[in-house]
Amino acid sequence: LSEIFNNAANTAVLPAYWVIDTTIGYKFGNSELRLNVKNVADRLYYTSAIYNTQFVVGNDRIFMLSFRHQF
Repeated sequence: LSEIFNNAANTAVLPAYWVIDTTIGYKFGNSELRLNVKNVADRLYYTSAIYNTQFVVGNDRIFMLSFRHQF
């Protein structure tokens, strides 16, 4: 994401950031097992700001495991 300006005069800027997400899955028969990882590097980043006083922090590393079966 590119820089985010957080005031009307565009003088205060949040730095640009990259977040890496990944998914790995395995299908067997009518079933599927999937692992999603968001923010793989567990980087601290800010998604937005309100003026110069309130900053919204992005998510930490998140793991999601899912299982699906078709009948």
